Amino acid sequence: MFPNVVHDYLRIEVFEQRGGGMAAIYGVSPIPEFLAAASLRYTADGVPLPEVLRARAEIAEWSDWWDHWMGRARALDALAEDAETQASRYELGVTASLCAHLAQYLHFGAPEAKHEALRLKIETYRKALRSAPHPTHMIEVPHRTDSVPAILHLPNEGEDPVACVVHVGGLDAHKEDAHQFIELCLNRGLAVAALDGPGQGEAMLSDILFEEDAHQAVLSLIDLLVERQRIDENRIGVIGRSLGGYLAPRAAAADDRISALVVWAVMWDLTVLPDFPEHTRAGFAYITGSRDLNQTMERLRFVDLRDHAARISAATLIVHGEKDALIPAEHARELAQAIQDVDLRIMEGSEHCNHDIAHIARPAMADWLAAQLGSSRSH
Repeated sequence: MFPNVVHDYLRIEVFEQRGGGMAAIYGVSPIPEFLAAASLRYTADGVPLPEVLRARAEIAEWSDWWDHWMGRARALDALAEDAETQASRYELGVTASLCAHLAQYLHFGAPEAKHEALRLKIETYRKALRSAPHPTHMIEVPHRTDSVPAILHLPNEGEDPVACVVHVGGLDAHKEDAHQFIELCLNRGLAVAALDGPGQGEAMLSDILFEEDAHQAVLSLIDLLVERQRIDENRIGVIGRSLGGYLAPRAAAADDRISALVVWAVMWDLTVLPDFPEHTRAGFAYITGSRDLNQTMERLRFVDLRDHAARISAATLIVHGEKDALIPAEHARELAQAIQDVDLRIMEGSEHCNHDIAHIARPAMADWLAAQLGSSRSH
């Protein structure tokens, strides 16, 4: 088995502009160990194993990372455009988007490079969706004086109302790379609305930072969903991953229209932020527009479920890794103690977001949502 992600060898990257290109001054190191540790996450999110193995063979230094994954994204996008069938255009296009996601991954200290890769990720995914075997709709979700984007995936072309799951990603996990879990839900007859809320993915291209009202974007999305004829307003679920493990329960505490809640790695509070690896602290500084750890801590003081958890009325599933190296399993136990209707699953020996047992944990979460919300298919 690949090792769990051990943080003592990871260093934040810093880039500078050189001759029209981006050159790494220092970064994640050493690359072979990092790729070995991260391979489970990448394949769990749908990156084909041959692409991961190619990266392990071709990326020697962090300075090679961005160019490699951008190159693979563009090459796969070109193959998708030349593909003979819609199925191949869809599958290759999704893989291109996932490679572009990896190009932007962890580039919190290099926003120009990160945003270029984010744009390619969004572009390739939207092109892929033109050939998707299921209906999709772009949604602009009002937030503050602006809007944040979501994509609604429907399981079929019928007219009958369906249950819908709102997917809320994490610190560097967005609506496009939620694709694998979206497919699991679609296969169970559930619609999925994947959201980039404040501080996440595409929202950062508009400088919409992560602030105390970030969970309101989930509620605004639900407002739009329940107006749609295809969505059953009485069967709305929410799943939140990592940072979403704060946002999803925070939204559920504020809105009893949410009847099923999955918390996929609980973020009870952020008192552990100073203990996070440097690149993760940089991520929180990036999404809050902070200049240093003290300012980041101050701007994230609101991330605390203590005063909200008891108001959650939704049936709740909590899934957390026993050996989560980022967020202690005690966070999951704290949340479970505050909720009346809860199924707590501390996965023995598992890591953050259960990437090491994705083939077990993710279908189980989709099954639970289908059972709680009902679906248009037997399961």
